[in-house]
Amino acid sequence: SQQISPAQNENDFLRFPSSSWHWRCAGRTPPAWRETARPASTIELRVAMPSRQSLQGGFSFRCAASTSSRPCQLIALSRPRCSPLAAQPSRCARTGRQRCSSTSFPHEHPQVSPDAVIEPVFVDSAKGIHHAAPCPPPEDGGSPYKDRASLLRAAIKAPMYSVGIMPILVSAAAVFATTGQADMLRTLGLCLSSILIIAWLNLSNDYFDSLTGVDTHKYESWVNITRSPRTIFVTAHASLLAGAGMLFWLLSQSPAIASKMLYAAICCGYLYQGPPFRLSYQGLGEALCFVAFGPLAVNAFYLAQGAPALSTQSCILSVLVGVSTSAILFCSHFHQVKGDLAAGKRSPIVRLGTETGAQVLKVTVGLVHVGLLATSLLGYLPLTCWTSAMVAYGSANAMVSLAEKNAHDPEALRPLKLLATRWHILFCTMLCLGLVLKRAMLT
Repeated sequence: SQQISPAQNENDFLRFPSSSWHWRCAGRTPPAWRETARPASTIELRVAMPSRQSLQGGFSFRCAASTSSRPCQLIALSRPRCSPLAAQPSRCARTGRQRCSSTSFPHEHPQVSPDAVIEPVFVDSAKGIHHAAPCPPPEDGGSPYKDRASLLRAAIKAPMYSVGIMPILVSAAAVFATTGQADMLRTLGLCLSSILIIAWLNLSNDYFDSLTGVDTHKYESWVNITRSPRTIFVTAHASLLAGAGMLFWLLSQSPAIASKMLYAAICCGYLYQGPPFRLSYQGLGEALCFVAFGPLAVNAFYLAQGAPALSTQSCILSVLVGVSTSAILFCSHFHQVKGDLAAGKRSPIVRLGTETGAQVLKVTVGLVHVGLLATSLLGYLPLTCWTSAMVAYGSANAMVSLAEKNAHDPEALRPLKLLATRWHILFCTMLCLGLVLKRAMLT
């Protein structure tokens, strides 16, 4: 609650006039700092940042990659005081919380006990102060997950990796149906590289969304779980380098167009979430998802696994796979309408509303199955693909029914993305089965 003012010199440090406080800084990008040996009346916090400024009696500092100021909030800890240079405690018991705001400072100083912790939060000049993603506000009703194991399962998103695997399996089945050849080791290698790239998409999406505040209430975000955005950022890009390196090594003997198509698909992934584009915030995420995982990925993997050239069959399959993949992303917005709207994310569900969105989902799923029937009857796809894919119709019906019945209750639509993922997996698996059955019948 003491007045904090930056010292006026080139060393860029802040001076805290109190002998009974120990300070540490915990945030998205913790600055380099140390407690200096000073008289008992002062503690200096050395901040390795390019600039800092005084903010209404509190203090703020700026990151090199962002123009957002981060002021402090003070959180009292009911634990013995420890040296800030010691290992951080595994768990802190929070007994009180006082927010800093332009209306409360400097007239009303927060009342906190000794051993407080400074935690930076984001400031939006238009919307005011809100919590940084690593510290979800406690007043939001608590985590919906019963234990940490269920939270980690939700964060890993194991079923979501099917969006990278299914284009490979469908294209491999199409090549087998056409040529009778299958290179299982090559297919497995492509699947592994694709999993690494999808891991990059998931991790970097959590990181970039944490910068905008859209994931403040998303407990399964890796940034919220680890409280270390830098670790997530580094891990994501290491996964991208490993996956892309393996992928392009496997494609070294394939036609050059295959590598170019997959490179374009990866670029779509960055355009979806990465600054300064963030096209998902403009409602274009589903279109990018369709192009990346449909026409680009399926046709590229079709060429990479031994097909002499693209065919009408591979193009139709790419459209079906792309639409079923985009349905997963579309369904993920239903329970996030309030958060997306608050963060300025104009997702399709924000634009349409949940009721209209449920009808769009119903029509889209119906068109996928009708389109599969039409192309099978016209001879572009084996009829066995349609008969096999009818197995997935039950999953599609469950997904649409949930969306229609709970259109007024976004929280009840939380499982919708999982149902969409199940339909996508089952539908694409049945396509593979139909293609394999065609070859078996010919043999």
